[in-house]
Amino acid sequence: MAIAGDPTRQFVLEQEEMAEQLGMIWNGEEIRHAIDLYSKASENWLKLNEKKRASDCLREIGKLSLIIHDYKKASASLQQALKIDRRIKNIEGQVISLSILSQVEEHKNNVDKSRGLFNKAIRLSENSTVYSKAYANFAAGDFYLRHANLKSSEDFVAESETYSKNIADLDLKAKILLNSGISHSIPGNYPTAFIKIKKAQKLWEKIGSKRGKVISISTLGFVQAISDQKQKAVENFTSAASMFPEGVDFIERAKIFMGFAKIHHDYGQEDLTEINFRKAIELYRRINYETGEVVVLPNFSNILIKNGKKTEGLEILKRSIKLAEKLGNEFVHALSAENYGLEHFKNGQIDEAITKLLKAEEIFLKTGLNLARTKKNLGKAYLKKGNYKSARKYFDKGLRESRKNRDFIEIGEMLYLLASLSKLESKFEQALIEIEEAISVTESVYADVLNNQLRRSYLSDVFDRYELFINLLMKMHKRFPEKGFEIKALQASERSRSRLMLEVIKLSEADFTRDADPILILKEKTTLERLNAKSNE
Repeated sequence: MAIAGDPTRQFVLEQEEMAEQLGMIWNGEEIRHAIDLYSKASENWLKLNEKKRASDCLREIGKLSLIIHDYKKASASLQQALKIDRRIKNIEGQVISLSILSQVEEHKNNVDKSRGLFNKAIRLSENSTVYSKAYANFAAGDFYLRHANLKSSEDFVAESETYSKNIADLDLKAKILLNSGISHSIPGNYPTAFIKIKKAQKLWEKIGSKRGKVISISTLGFVQAISDQKQKAVENFTSAASMFPEGVDFIERAKIFMGFAKIHHDYGQEDLTEINFRKAIELYRRINYETGEVVVLPNFSNILIKNGKKTEGLEILKRSIKLAEKLGNEFVHALSAENYGLEHFKNGQIDEAITKLLKAEEIFLKTGLNLARTKKNLGKAYLKKGNYKSARKYFDKGLRESRKNRDFIEIGEMLYLLASLSKLESKFEQALIEIEEAISVTESVYADVLNNQLRRSYLSDVFDRYELFINLLMKMHKRFPEKGFEIKALQASERSRSRLMLEVIKLSEADFTRDADPILILKEKTTLERLNAKSNE
């Protein structure tokens, strides 16, 4: 019971309210201030004998401490909350504390302990409220999504979303919707993914959570990047990055650099891909978040090797395998096997490459991922081996998966590879159909991005498609000289040259116009219009 000299209930409620407002501001200083206020409020609630409210404040400390990566404080406050909740038999509070503790342990790389905690929370929630069920299933789904295990995450994400329909906590509801969006995006259900993520963003805006809003914008960028809306992805990543405060949420910030890396990689800018991967890894290492680092390492290794840094690349690949074994990350095992397969391929060890790539394919499927990229690499290996039947089988599978996911960059490459294979098999008519569609898709991807450097990089990276198209047209001309294939070849050649020339001019646009004669600028504009018309003929 309260005694003379204890704070009034109204005073402690005001402490809590102030702590909540400061926690929403989303910078390190204010979050630390909020933690201090929640700590005092918890002590005061205990003096007033309101133990449940005291444990609620301790859980808020746990959540805020995660944002600033103070895992020691997060763990201590949550353990204290658990003790209080057990004493007063508050099962809902115990479930939530265990769920947040699971996230803390996952951030500390204690994977087994994290899994044990959310499993305990799920079991305990069976005899508790809908809110506790939503929280426990959210923690489990979030864990498996972070470890890229789609098969294990799906049911937990769906369960958490079902329970969240009847809860009042809009922040948790938004987090669950965000994870549902991510879960839908992985197998290619992009329309549903966008709906879920935008709903999450609206909820965070409603409660004034800048952090939630920025994370939802970043996640929209991620889905746009994999669904071939590259320009929108760049805009959202740039917007999210500009709003991030210093010293907080390194994990979420690293994801933005990974998003930029993906886009630069898709457009063939491997130097910028490497830079962004390095930035992401640096952030993960600053807080020793191995679960995040290990997902980046295999792709980073591949880029380093492409950029002529083979020794560093192979060292990074070894580290990725070591961390994957430590963390039990099957997804990274698959990525590492794939990268070793690619290295064998480059060294001309085709049988070894196929063995590694088949192993990667097997593990990916086990985790619920059906990746077009792995099928493409298998197709290339079988093509190099001279096994055209198996090469076509994997290119066809990769094309189907790319179409399903609306990944137009992969669609364009698959069609180009199929056209190249058809040419080798002297199936020139089929090759022509495939390469024409490949170029149509290529032009669509090219038009989607406004950034001139990205456009030029992509165009130079896929120029061999135009060369194959022209080559096939000339072969068809030799077979059918009366059908005008040579005219189409000339038009294609002119169009491709005009397109590249246009990009060179655009890339240097700022230098052309600086201190230039207005008449020359007008002439340049006229030239650009003529080149645009030529490139679209």
